[in-house]
Amino acid sequence: MANTFGILAAVALLFGAFVSFKNKSYLGEVNSSIDTENANKTQNTATFDSLVEDIAEIEEEKSGYDTTKDETQAKLEAQDAANAEAESKIASMKSEADAAKAKADDAAKKLEDLGSLEDLIPEMKALDSDIAQLEDDISSNSAVVDRLEGSNNASTAQAKALAKQYSQRTSGTSYFESTSVRSVFRQWGFVTLAGGDNIGVVKKSKLSVLRGGEEIAQLIVTGVEPNSAAANIIPSSVKVDQTVSPGDKVVPLQAEEKKATVAASN
Repeated sequence: MANTFGILAAVALLFGAFVSFKNKSYLGEVNSSIDTENANKTQNTATFDSLVEDIAEIEEEKSGYDTTKDETQAKLEAQDAANAEAESKIASMKSEADAAKAKADDAAKKLEDLGSLEDLIPEMKALDSDIAQLEDDISSNSAVVDRLEGSNNASTAQAKALAKQYSQRTSGTSYFESTSVRSVFRQWGFVTLAGGDNIGVVKKSKLSVLRGGEEIAQLIVTGVEPNSAAANIIPSSVKVDQTVSPGDKVVPLQAEEKKATVAASN
């Protein structure tokens, strides 16, 4: 029995030693694995840091590439615009060149139709002479036309003036600008004027006697001579304390009435 326990104890010791050996061996392997993983970690960390630096450099280079790309794109667009403008100018110049060529061809054809310049020179000289003669004739005719127009205008103005005078004479209206009282015959109530038919005094027309710009009396023409006229003083028209005297200004009555109407309207 004692031997059995001894054997079991020996077996237990042997098993414990075996387990202890195995554990020690496993622990060594684990430690070795840990060292290996730590070494790998260190290497991976270094690799990661290097990759981070590389990425940063790549990002910086990318930023530079983007800037360069934008600048290049802007230059490209500017160049495209310049090319388009150049093409437009080329097209315009081509159009102008075509038009110039067409004109040159047309001129050449006209010259060809006209013939030799040597043959044209005498004809051109003759044509210049004819043109000069025509210009002289036109100038002479223009002078004649101007004289006729002047005469016509003068005749028209004279006809209008005569028509106006005739109208005023037939209507019993004097048409002179102004005259004056030459003499006064108070006992007979009439005056004589310093103008007559020669200035436009019309028989039976009414006149206004002015002094200081104001009317002091009215007259009615009773007789007209070439250079004088007689007119009766209208008693009811004479202002109080006023008498007609030689030298007083005399104008047609309608002129004073027109002035009064204009003054009233203003």
